[in-house]
Formats: sequence, structure tokens, C-alpha cells
Amino acid sequence: MRNYVVLAAMLGLIASPVVAQECKEIRFGTDAGFAPFAFRDESGEPKGFEIDLIKAICTQQNATCSFVINDFDALIPSLVTSRIDAISAAMSITDERKKQIAFSQSYANPSARFVGQKDAEFQLTKEFLSGKTVGVLRGQTGETYMKKSFGDAVTLQLYDSQDSMTQDLATGRLDFALNDAPGLSEGFLKLAGGEAYAFVGPELHDKLFGDGYGFGLRKDDECRLRVINDGLAAIRKDGTYDKVRQHWFAYNIE
Repeated sequence: MRNYVVLAAMLGLIASPVVAQECKEIRFGTDAGFAPFAFRDESGEPKGFEIDLIKAICTQQNATCSFVINDFDALIPSLVTSRIDAISAAMSITDERKKQIAFSQSYANPSARFVGQKDAEFQLTKEFLSGKTVGVLRGQTGETYMKKSFGDAVTLQLYDSQDSMTQDLATGRLDFALNDAPGLSEGFLKLAGGEAYAFVGPELHDKLFGDGYGFGLRKDDECRLRVINDGLAAIRKDGTYDKVRQHWFAYNIE
């Protein structure tokens, strides 16, 4: 019996590094359509706050990480079928999504805002928004918020990227657009073409917008979840998180 115990222990010692190494190979899925969190550079490669944050986490954890670009609404199906190992797409941690996947600790928690023409009248009421056309991103928390808060009173136009949504806003096809404030600020209002537009209405912190952004993982992938959470905690402690954040944002996003 003792020989079997020794053999099992030896096998365990041999197998452990293999399991650890598999945990440190992480394919992150991103839609790369939400500047400055994640977008494509001129060569088509993903870049942005989330991309730099992941690189810092993976360096700290000695992990090998890569990026797979996909549409936002295909990310959870890709995760649960193991075509990717984690989601990095400014994905809000919501109760509905937690039924399907697990989330890391939050790495950002921005407010949501409406944007419209400068000095445009705006009231966050069903009466005012009735008959208006509002742009939201397909499958994201803005769509959920508008449908549950205003029902059919508001005409929703769904988009797969913020760029296409703000283009329609700029050409008059929309009355307002709704998204998370940093993306609209850095990816539209501060760019050429956004000068005639501004945030309208209050900052939104409704529970429907979730509990911040988290990296999504399969529920049974506790090992990669631990790698990401440990790496995130470490770069917060040593100041790397703040350096990455300050590179992309001149203000707090938590």
C-alpha cells in the first residue's frame, strides 16, 4: 500500500506543474470596438486600456496571453464552448450574466451617460423620451436599462460598435446615444466630429448596469480565475494598475 501512496504522490508532483502551465495560457476574447478600452490600431492589432491591463497581469503572473477578436454577442458562446478562455470586453458584471459565466474582480466601474447635441433639452422621463430614438449597444447593459425602464415608449436602435452608433448620432439618425461614460468621452466627444456633442442628463448608476467591469471565465475554470485575480491584486498593490489607467484616462474610472 505504501508503494501506491508514494507513486501517487510522485505522479501528483509531476502533474501539478502541467496543470499550472495550462492555467497560465489564456486566450482573451475581445470585440475591440470600444475605445479606449479595446480597439484596433492601424495594423489591426488590439490596443487600449484593457489590452495593456491584461498584458500587465500576464507579465506579473508569468502567463502566456493572446487575443481573439470577435463580436460582443458571440463572446459568451465562444467562452462556454472553449474557443476562448476569458472575456475582456468592458463586460459589466450582472446577475443575468453570472447565471452563465464567472467573473474576476472588477477592474473598472464607470457610470453610464446619455450623449446628444450640445445644449439639447433632456429629461430622464418616459414622457420626454417618448417617440425619441436612442442608440444603444446590442446585448449590453444600456439596452437592458432602456427596455426595462422605458419599455416601448422609446425607439431603440441597436449597434454592434460604439463607432457606428456615434456616426449615426452625428448624422442625425439618433436623438441620443447611451453608453458608459469613458467610452463616449474618449472615443467620441474628445475626437474630431464630437465637438458639437456633450453629455446630457445625470450620471446613471442603476443596478441594471451591473457591478463594474470584470473578466469573464467559465464557471469551472477556477485556476485561470485565480491567476487573473492574483495578477490584478498584485498590479494594484505595486502601482502598475494606476500607471496603466493614467495612460488612458485623466480621471478615476472606479
